[in-house]
Amino acid sequence: MGFSCCTGRKSPGFCRIFCNMQIPPLGEYVKGVDLYMSLTAGMKLHGFTVDRVRAVAELSANLVEMSHDKTGAQLVWVDNGEANKLFSIAFKTLPEDSTGVFHILEHSVLCGSDKFPVKEPFVELLKSSMNTFLNAMTFPDKTMYPVSSRNDQDFMNLTEVYLYA
Repeated sequence: MGFSCCTGRKSPGFCRIFCNMQIPPLGEYVKGVDLYMSLTAGMKLHGFTVDRVRAVAELSANLVEMSHDKTGAQLVWVDNGEANKLFSIAFKTLPEDSTGVFHILEHSVLCGSDKFPVKEPFVELLKSSMNTFLNAMTFPDKTMYPVSSRNDQDFMNLTEVYLYA
């Protein structure tokens, strides 16, 4: 399953639960089954409200859109049946000048946390993880922290480090 989420770090448990849900075969929803994973618009789940559940034929995928009740953060889950799982958290970072402050913050965020008190946890992850992608990127209007892996446990470990960064 592919997974992309923008939840903020206050809800890592949600991501862990959501990623581990049993998923019906992809074709069932694309062929017109009304309920995908028993999620329907308006349903409340771990502090999120389901906004929309739909098939995306162009991607041969199912898509669940949610919003966090307290913060308004948006979560999008795309299930296209791929073995390589992707998680990304992104933030709007609209600069007021050209000092590069958000790029500096991107690197500062990657310098450990209370839960992972290592000077450079992402360098350590690169050494020991089976990731297929591990990086962070600053664009003119946003900063993203994507990670992917084909190994379920590795994927959950990487996602947890990103959420606690």
